[in-house]
Amino acid sequence: MVSKSKSHPRVLIIAADFAPSAVVGAKRPTVFAAELSQRGHDVYVVTMREECYERIDPSVGLYGISEDAIVRVPCCSLWRHSRWNRRRSHISKIWNKAVRGIASITQPLLLTDVAFPWGLSALKRTEQLVQQSAIDVIWATIPELSAAYLAMCVSERTGVPYVVDVRDVPNIQPGCRRYWCLRRIFENCAGITYVAPRQEQALIDLCGVSHEMPRVLVHNSLPIVTQSDTHNEWKPVTPPYIVLHGGALYGGERDITGVMKAVRLINEHDNIKVRFDVYADASEHPRLLRVAREIRCGDCVGISEALPHVEFLQRCRDAHALILAVGHSRLHTDTIPAKLYDYFGVNVPILVVGSKDSTSAQLVSDLKRGVVADDSKPAEIREAILQLLSGKGELGVPLELNSGSVSQFSRKQLAGVLSGFLGNVSQHTSELFDRRGDVAMVRVPSQPD
Repeated sequence: MVSKSKSHPRVLIIAADFAPSAVVGAKRPTVFAAELSQRGHDVYVVTMREECYERIDPSVGLYGISEDAIVRVPCCSLWRHSRWNRRRSHISKIWNKAVRGIASITQPLLLTDVAFPWGLSALKRTEQLVQQSAIDVIWATIPELSAAYLAMCVSERTGVPYVVDVRDVPNIQPGCRRYWCLRRIFENCAGITYVAPRQEQALIDLCGVSHEMPRVLVHNSLPIVTQSDTHNEWKPVTPPYIVLHGGALYGGERDITGVMKAVRLINEHDNIKVRFDVYADASEHPRLLRVAREIRCGDCVGISEALPHVEFLQRCRDAHALILAVGHSRLHTDTIPAKLYDYFGVNVPILVVGSKDSTSAQLVSDLKRGVVADDSKPAEIREAILQLLSGKGELGVPLELNSGSVSQFSRKQLAGVLSGFLGNVSQHTSELFDRRGDVAMVRVPSQPD
């Protein structure tokens, strides 16, 4: 049965990636697990074993979460194939490509995604955890649809309500088996949390979420290691200036070619020394190096592998401008990359390149944290960089580079929103059982704006 501790319900978090995974998707569940625990919730986690994570970041801690509260299930997945992920030998690289090729071919046959076998293997242990620990509510974070599918299956067996946390809106074509699985997940959940304002409409348009479904916006949070840092005003800097980009580029869907060209123009025509440092996944390097050679900017562009989170944040602090590439597709422009909150945390001017109508562009402009430029117009990007280096934002207005302007994204404040929503789900959801385990769920009233 479900416990009666409704003021601080016991929460189970299901996430394919969790600390010490280095992928960006691990940050959100890890941070909120710690914050919910500090607010008085008993928090448990179901995730993959560490050897299944594609990259490990030793600098990412559990922030007080006991390892005893974490169930790490082996990753029965072709894409996440044990320790081979992180080996660097030629044999392991060949093996990785071969196995991931097989995974890409077999993925359409799976009900959710390549993590589907992991979700099935975790079902029994998760059900036992829910029953033994008297879990009140499950919070499953996607885009790994298998995490939400696992939550739905456990909910059907135990009667415990589940909330789907949407980091990226799934892009699944209607009519296929996976789409109907997605619809079923959203139809049976007790609520939805999402990370960007426009995702609410995208969930209705693309995923068939009803207007009555309880949902609440829970942004990603500022990085834990930078929240004590405060730079109250822009201060003049001296060359060489460092312009920095970090984060996923999705094979060029988020394009920084225009930034490379703009940096070359500044060095050649403005007599200002600027260096563009790019920190990206190794899979992006061949394409980026080729582009740098083609536009003859290799001497002012540095391309390096992604850094551990703490070290990357230090590089961001040392930079004079930070680049956020957002692309132009709806799935990219409707969301807010987690990297933007890292940028907010270090209080350095931001240049958003891509769609000027993107959620990220509007947020940066509204908060006076930087400027926006079209990623296909190097001259416009050049002017934007020079403007940032002078401490000016849109229309020449001084930038507001202080922690107070982004306090709404503090971990504690956002955790309060999530805690209240999960508590609401726990209080207003009732379960009716028969011996077959059938469940009838009462929907939670939507949170007020």
